[in-house]
Amino acid sequence: MGEKGNATVSQESEPKVGVYICHCGGNISDHVDVEALRQKIEKWPGVAVARTNTFMCSDPGQELILEDLTKGLVNRVVVASCAPSLHETTFRAAVARAGVNPYLYEHANIREQVSWVHHGDPATDKAACLVAAAVEKAKYLKELEPIKVEAKRHVTVIGGGVAGLKAAADLSMRGLEVALIEKSPFLGGQTAKLDKLFPTQESAADLIQELVSQVLEAPNIKLYTCAEVIDYDGYVGNFKLTVERKPPEDPHDLEKLNAFEIHKKGVGEFLPFAGVYPMDIPVVREELSVETGVILFATGFKTYEPSYGEYGFGKYNEVITLPDLIEAMAKNQHSGRHLQINGRKIRRVAMIHCVGSRQIPGIHEPDKDGVLNEYCSRVCCSATLQAASEIRERFPQTFVFEYYRDIRTYGRGQEEYYERASNNGVVFFRFEPESPPQVKAMDYTNSDYPLKVTVSDTLTFGEEIMAEVDLVVLSVGMKPNDISHMIDIMKLPVGADQF
Repeated sequence: MGEKGNATVSQESEPKVGVYICHCGGNISDHVDVEALRQKIEKWPGVAVARTNTFMCSDPGQELILEDLTKGLVNRVVVASCAPSLHETTFRAAVARAGVNPYLYEHANIREQVSWVHHGDPATDKAACLVAAAVEKAKYLKELEPIKVEAKRHVTVIGGGVAGLKAAADLSMRGLEVALIEKSPFLGGQTAKLDKLFPTQESAADLIQELVSQVLEAPNIKLYTCAEVIDYDGYVGNFKLTVERKPPEDPHDLEKLNAFEIHKKGVGEFLPFAGVYPMDIPVVREELSVETGVILFATGFKTYEPSYGEYGFGKYNEVITLPDLIEAMAKNQHSGRHLQINGRKIRRVAMIHCVGSRQIPGIHEPDKDGVLNEYCSRVCCSATLQAASEIRERFPQTFVFEYYRDIRTYGRGQEEYYERASNNGVVFFRFEPESPPQVKAMDYTNSDYPLKVTVSDTLTFGEEIMAEVDLVVLSVGMKPNDISHMIDIMKLPVGADQF
């Protein structure tokens, strides 16, 4: 029971529900007949009071609730307004200030779920249904008290890329015990496959080595490489993880380990485009138990792998991905008249955007996992523009053609990449998704270029333009790393994009 002034709320009290409907400054009232809604709800069984206000979240709006509670007119509260993520805590706090248990409150979202998607009578009718449902639920609400659960001062970070490394280092500095679990033998993740980083042009190798040093030197961080979580038990603040370590089997990991031997690299050293090899790999399979209070996922992404024949990928040796180009340019640090790839002089480069991103059902084919990646990966445009500008600045006789649907340079300072590429003489062609560029082999009797790229260019009102090129670079998007097993056992929420 809670009291303040004349307010008395008992579990045995007959429910008297107060309904407070917000105009939201017109966001709701422009499409929902708020007064008609109030009149309808006022007659609903169990409703003692129904009121409206321009902004229920304002002080005058909250005072309506406090006054009715303190006078004993109502003992349950329903607010019909915007999403509960914005103001549910505001209204619970108002109920508590009246001396009433804050859990005797229910929220009805009639903005995002009604007025922003419906208009006229259908909007008012749907709002009435949602508010009536909230009233019925409010009648059965019970007084609750928050509980505290003792939590282990231990965090498990899953993923050894830069996000996981940074999180582990920061948590360690705050005095927490940390377990860092990485499935491969290396630390650094996708960042290890880069050369320079946006926006400072900092060396990826320097950043990774600094973070790894912090992790390896921290006495309260326990590192597990070649490890995966295979089972879990427990509850919030007290989890028990079963971790499996075993010798690496992934062909890419084995290739990198072989590269470490070839370059005579050892434990704790960095190899470009592989990462840091922080500890010896296990020689036999073993299971470990980790007790932890918090599990932090930093499982990262992998780049989209084009299917055979997609823009000529796999069919022509002259078709590569953007990560392949970045690696090749990093390994060839000299500048000159022309870019050199695998000993070949590159005079013209075609760069095709949105490969594996913004895919459309009926136009694009699902990948080998049967998935269409309908989202924008958000980094490909900026990375492609940066690479194009670097080519033009380092190799002025290598010309670059960019084929794009839309240029999406997300983030502050990234639009400058577009301007820089334009100023560097990069030539742009725009295409519609149903008419992507066509990449085909050239007949060497007519040309000394191996490939030709043909596109219907919307910048020139659909004119078909053909360019002969030495190299085609596919700007590939991102896909989430496969953690389906952990998603299943831990019941993790994932978005439509599977991240």
